[in-house]
Amino acid sequence: MNRTTSLVFASAWLLSAACADSSKPQLSAAEYDEVAQSLGGALAASGGGGDLGAVSDSVSIARGRIPFGFRVSGSGQISGQHGALDYSFEVSCSDAAGQDQAACDDTTDRAALTVAWDGQLELPRFTIQSERNGSWTLSGLQGDTAVLDGSSDFHLAVETQPLFGPAKRSYDLAYTADYDGIAYDIAAERITAGSAHLAVAAERTESGNGQDSQLAFDVDAVVTFDGGVTATLVIDGTQRFEIDLQTGRVTRP
Repeated sequence: MNRTTSLVFASAWLLSAACADSSKPQLSAAEYDEVAQSLGGALAASGGGGDLGAVSDSVSIARGRIPFGFRVSGSGQISGQHGALDYSFEVSCSDAAGQDQAACDDTTDRAALTVAWDGQLELPRFTIQSERNGSWTLSGLQGDTAVLDGSSDFHLAVETQPLFGPAKRSYDLAYTADYDGIAYDIAAERITAGSAHLAVAAERTESGNGQDSQLAFDVDAVVTFDGGVTATLVIDGTQRFEIDLQTGRVTRP
C-alpha cells in the first residue's frame, strides 16, 4: 500500500470513528497540550522541516532555485531531505502574462505545486511519524510578497512519554488543513500573515496504570501568523497556544 492510499484509509477510519458518537468527548488539559504539540511539531520541525520548510522550498522551486541537497528526476519531480523528513515536489509555472513556462525561473509569477513529505520527528517527550500530501498555489512571485493558498491532508502517529508515572498516551491524528492567504516575504524568507484551518479526527490510546483505554474525538484548530517568531494556535475556540516557528515547540501563553 503506498503512502497516499494509507493516508486515505487512515483518514476515512478516523473520521468514521469520530462521527460514530454525536456527543463530543471532553479532553483534559494534558490531552489538549499533547494534541497542540503534535500539530506544532508537524508545522515547524527543527532544522527547517515541517510545513514551514515546505512553504519556503516551494517558493524557491517556483523561482527556479533548487534547495541545497535536493535533486531533479527525469520526470521533473524535485526531491530531497530536511533532517529526517523526505520531501517531493511537482510544479508547473506561468509568468506575469499568464503564459505557461517550460521551466520555472526568476520570471515566474504564479505556480501550482503538489507537495508530499513523510518521516519521523523527535521532540522532547514526543515521537511523531508524519505523512502529508498537499496541493498549493503561489501567486505574486514577481512582487515582494508571495501568497500561498491551498490544502493538505495529514496523518500523524504520535507517541508521548509521560512526565510522571508509567502511563503512556499515543495519538493517531488525521486532518485536512486549508490555507487562507498565507503571505510570504520573499526577501526575508518567512511567513508574515495568513491562517490555516485544521479539521482533525483522532484516536487516543492510553496504556499503563493497570488499564488500557481508547478515545475517539475530533477537534477544530486555527493557526494564525502575524509575522512574529511565533504563531497562535487555537483549538476548539478555547484552548490557546503559541508555536515557536523555529523549533515547533508549543506553550500556553
